[in-house]
Amino acid sequence: MKESFLHFIWELQYFAKKDLYTNQKEKIEILSPGTLNTDAGPDFLNAKIRIGDIEWIGNVEVHKQSSDWFLHHHQHDQAYGNVILHVVYKHDKELFFDDGTIIPAIELQDRIAHDLILKYSKLVNSPETVPCAAQLPGISNLIKVSAKENVLFKRLQRKSSEVRMLLVRNKYDWEETAYQLLARNFGFKVNAEPFFRLSSGVPLKILGKHKQNLFQLEAMLFGQAGLLDKDYMDEY
Repeated sequence: MKESFLHFIWELQYFAKKDLYTNQKEKIEILSPGTLNTDAGPDFLNAKIRIGDIEWIGNVEVHKQSSDWFLHHHQHDQAYGNVILHVVYKHDKELFFDDGTIIPAIELQDRIAHDLILKYSKLVNSPETVPCAAQLPGISNLIKVSAKENVLFKRLQRKSSEVRMLLVRNKYDWEETAYQLLARNFGFKVNAEPFFRLSSGVPLKILGKHKQNLFQLEAMLFGQAGLLDKDYMDEY
């Protein structure tokens, strides 16, 4: 069992979710698994999960065993203080935050289909760089083109849906919506969400009122981003 396989299982939700409970016997509903994080910090960001009657938004950490939390020294890293769920293959230890509250966990050991594990093992242990490469020549161009068009359509559909939802939230203000989307894309993959929150906290109309004063613009943006909280000594 590899952690990368558990990432795959969690991201695509390939496990039995009927009668799903946490280690504390609380009913759990996964509204969104979050976005896979390939950088430092928790494995999945901005997940949305309902535990009991409370809906949580935060990060998810995935391990083979609960005790791996200590093996990876997460107990000393503040980045893991906002983990709302610990997803493990085997739950072998209860974990607690610094304030003494327990870290909710779910165990997947008996919820993953055995044939899926066998298929994964076969693929990762294949001597070929791309395990299915030998089968590609036997697939017609029509099927390949259709598959690409289908993926493209779904991507455009998802992105347009996100734009429409944001537009409604901004009361059909296209300029504000474009500004927020541009800010999110300036954050690229790692900082997209912080940049989006910054643009939401500093509306375009506010920036427009100070567009002739670069110093004021920088003060507002840096301040809202929390970068002016220290006692700086330099004149700027």
